[in-house]
Amino acid sequence: MLSERLRTADQHLRLIFEKAAIGIALSDPDGRFVKTNREFQRMLGYSARELMGWSFEDVSHPDDVRRNQRIRSDAVRSGRDGYQLDKRYVRKDGSTVWTHVKVTVVRDEAGRPDFFIGMVQDTSKRVQAMAEAERAQELAKLKGHFLSLISHEMRTPLTCRRCWRTAGG
Repeated sequence: MLSERLRTADQHLRLIFEKAAIGIALSDPDGRFVKTNREFQRMLGYSARELMGWSFEDVSHPDDVRRNQRIRSDAVRSGRDGYQLDKRYVRKDGSTVWTHVKVTVVRDEAGRPDFFIGMVQDTSKRVQAMAEAERAQELAKLKGHFLSLISHEMRTPLTCRRCWRTAGG
C-alpha cells in the first residue's frame, strides 16, 4: 500500500516536471545541467541530451553571462535560498529568447549548494511589446516636434514679409 502511494507520488512529480508550462532546469553545484524539462528544451531548441552537462553559461547571451555569474556567486556566498533575474538565452538557431529566471539554491546539511532549480519563463513577447511601445512613444514625440517646426516655419515667412513691407515699403 505504502509503496503504491510512493510510486504514484513519484509519477505525479515526474509529470509535473515534464508537463510544466514553464521551463525547469536542474543544475549541479558547478552550474551544469543535470535535468531539463520539455518546455526549457523547446524554449532553447535543444534536446535533453544536448543540454546534459552544459552550463547556463553555454546557452546564455554573452552580454548576460558575467552578471548572471555575479548574482549566482552572491547568492551562494551569502547563504540566500535563491535569486531571480531577467536574462537572455541564445537558442540553437542563434536567435535570442528573453526570460525571467527564478533560481532556488538547494543546500546540503552543511549549508553548501547541492543543486540549483531554475524556473525559466519566456518573456520575449512582453519585452518586444515594451520595445514597440517605446518606439511608438518616440515616433509620437518626433511627430510632435516635426509638426511644431513646420507650423513655426509656415508662420515665420508670412511674418517676415509683413515686417519687410512695413519697413521697406
